[in-house]
Amino acid sequence: MFRYTVALFRAAAWVWPRRDLISVARSDCARVPCRLFGPHARSPNQSHNTSVGESMEERYIGAPTRVGCELADSRATGRFEMSPTLQPELSPDGTRYAVVGDGPALICLHGLGLDHTMWAPQLARLSQSFRVVCVDLMGHGGSAAPRAGARIEDFADQVLTLAEHLELTSFHVMGFDLGGQVAIALAARSPERTAGLALISTAYRRLKPQRDMMLRRLKQAENHGPEANADSAIQRWFSAAFQTDHRELVDQVRQCIAGSDRTGYLIASEVYAWADVTTADMLKHVNCPVLVMCGALDMGTTPDMARRLAAAISGAKLVIVPRQRHMLVMEEPELVGGTVTGHLLG
Repeated sequence: MFRYTVALFRAAAWVWPRRDLISVARSDCARVPCRLFGPHARSPNQSHNTSVGESMEERYIGAPTRVGCELADSRATGRFEMSPTLQPELSPDGTRYAVVGDGPALICLHGLGLDHTMWAPQLARLSQSFRVVCVDLMGHGGSAAPRAGARIEDFADQVLTLAEHLELTSFHVMGFDLGGQVAIALAARSPERTAGLALISTAYRRLKPQRDMMLRRLKQAENHGPEANADSAIQRWFSAAFQTDHRELVDQVRQCIAGSDRTGYLIASEVYAWADVTTADMLKHVNCPVLVMCGALDMGTTPDMARRLAAAISGAKLVIVPRQRHMLVMEEPELVGGTVTGHLLG
C-alpha cells in the first residue's frame, strides 16, 4: 500500500503545474475545457438577465485552448508540492481512515475496489482548506467486511459512525463512483450534518444495457475473483495517454482492484450494481449544495447520467470535463480539487 501511495504522489507531479494555467484561464476569453451547469450558470452568449428556467445553461471555465502544448512544457520544468503523508488509523468498529489538514471536515469516499489512498493526489490542495477524512469503505483496504445482504444505507451508516467517533458535528462529503452513492445516502440519512456534496463519476438510474454490464462484471468476479475485472476497469477508467505516461500508478491501481478481499468486493459490487436505484429515491431528502462532476468520455457513469442526476437535485451544479474518462480524480486532481473547494466553500 505504501508503494501505491508513492505512485499516486509521483503521478500528481505532472498535474500540479496546471494551477497557474487554470487561474489565468478564468480571465481568458478562450475558455473551453469544462462546462458548468446549474441555475446560476451562464453560457458565453447568454445575457445577464436571461432566465434559465427549467433547462441547465452552461458557461465555460478552465484553461484556454492552447493549454495542451503549454502543459507539455510545464511537465518537464514545473514543480510539485508533495501531498501530506497519510497516517491511517482504525476506528473502534473496524473502519480504517486517515485525517490530514485543518478546517471544515471533508469526508472523501473512494470507488469500488479502491481504498482511501486514491485521494493522495488531491491532498496537497484540499488539506489547505479542509480537515480531510479519507475512509476505507467496508470490504475495502483495511476496513472490516460488510455483512452479507448489506445495502447502501449500511455503508452510509459506517461513515456516520466514524463521524461520531471523530466528533464531527458538520461535514462536507466528496464521493467517487461507489463513494458517490454512499455520499447521497449519507446526506439523505443525516441532512442536518451534511453541509455540501461533491459527486464525482456517480451513477444515476442506469439504463438496462448499463445495468446488464454491471451484473456481468459481478458474475465474472463471482466466478474468477476481483482480478478478473481489473484490466477492463483500467481501460474504462484511464485515458490511453495517462496509461502510457504513468504506468506505475496505473499498475498499482490494477493491483489494488485485483488484490481486493473477495467477499468484501462481491458484497460491495452487488450493492453498487443496484445502489443508483435506491439513491435516486433519496435525492428528495438532500438539501445541501451539490456539485456533480464527470468526464466527457466516461463510459460507465456517462455525461447523460450526470446531467440527469444534476437535474434531479434542486440547485445542483454540473461540471463535465472534456477528454476525461472515469478517473478524472487522478488524472485532473488540481482541476477537481479546485472546483470542489470553490463549490463547497464558495
